[in-house]
Amino acid sequence: MNFLAHCLIALKAGDVSPDASSPNAEKAGGANLPTSKCKQAEELPPSFGSGNLPPSRNANELAGFTELTDGLVAGGLLGDFIKGPVPSAWPNALQLGVRLHRRIDAYSNAAPGVKRSCNRFPPQLRRFAPIFVDVIADHCLALDWADHHPTELPAFSARCYALAAAEAHRLHGDGRRHLNWLIERDLMSGYRDYEVMERGLKSVTRRLARQHLDASLLDFVGGALPSLREDFQGYFPLLAAHGRGYVEECLSKRS
Repeated sequence: MNFLAHCLIALKAGDVSPDASSPNAEKAGGANLPTSKCKQAEELPPSFGSGNLPPSRNANELAGFTELTDGLVAGGLLGDFIKGPVPSAWPNALQLGVRLHRRIDAYSNAAPGVKRSCNRFPPQLRRFAPIFVDVIADHCLALDWADHHPTELPAFSARCYALAAAEAHRLHGDGRRHLNWLIERDLMSGYRDYEVMERGLKSVTRRLARQHLDASLLDFVGGALPSLREDFQGYFPLLAAHGRGYVEECLSKRS
């Protein structure tokens, strides 16, 4: 998944009761998150987590984020800009946010609905279809944003940017520059516009040195978007449920 999808999944995953896993648990902030067991949590066998998500908190703004949710959302954005082991010196909630990001990426690659979208692509594009689908997913999410969260998309995006910017000092070089680029252009809100999605797809082919695919890619997406959007509406709730189940599983292993 791409930036916006990861942030919303992180928000939903953080909307858990600290008492759900342990009757004596303290508030599930960064200092109380599990460490050694959650470091291995990405190796847990895949599942759909807790099934259907219960309703999220009734909120018209995001100022009431818990420490856990702040870390998950910030990690959901920073996760796009770091490679290799998650730094152990980072706050536990932020580490879990990066691992949640990676868990969702791995899980979405095997999700039947995502595979259905990938299989819609013509043969010459199918090899890179999972990357294209990630970009298209943010466009689909932005189009139907009101169905997924009560906060208006610009306000949601601004809050996510603020959380990530507060942790940007942990990134190095290109990672920090790419995060700043995302924030300065308000890319998450911008994905409502078809042209922004097109530019995102072209940036993928440019990174892959496959610009010769642009014409066929954009022609295909223009015709297939209704079907890809329908696929998204089916698989995104399952990805969000899986993310929530993953976080709940980590919290249940709190030492």
